[in-house]
Amino acid sequence: MSLLAAHIAHQGGSSRQGAAPRGYKAVSHGPAFLKRPSKWLLLAEARAIWEASAAIALWPLLQAAPRGDGHSVLVLPGLIAVDSSTEILRHYLRGRGYDVHGWEQGRNLAPDAGSKKKCAINWRDFTLAAAAR
Repeated sequence: MSLLAAHIAHQGGSSRQGAAPRGYKAVSHGPAFLKRPSKWLLLAEARAIWEASAAIALWPLLQAAPRGDGHSVLVLPGLIAVDSSTEILRHYLRGRGYDVHGWEQGRNLAPDAGSKKKCAINWRDFTLAAAAR
């Protein structure tokens, strides 16, 4: 019995897929059960609006940074995030002269072997394309 199944059984739940104990949500990929975040953590996510506003307000100051030399940059989203969450950063780096790419793998659920391999393949393709230019 896995540690997760043992924990669920100890809590009085079932370890079967789809039978999530109270406070957990069954998902079709990743871990069998994900604990719902607390209300405080959900509230903390509202800071993203402030952070985006701050980035826009500081944009003229950020333009004073030295320009890049055209190297490829692969921008990975944070855990549970998608490529659109890195759009401002990628736009900034592109404006600084870098060859910028998103990870193009949907939601970042965890650094598993498949996503690492896809990142390595993408990185190789980006750098080969940049070298051919």
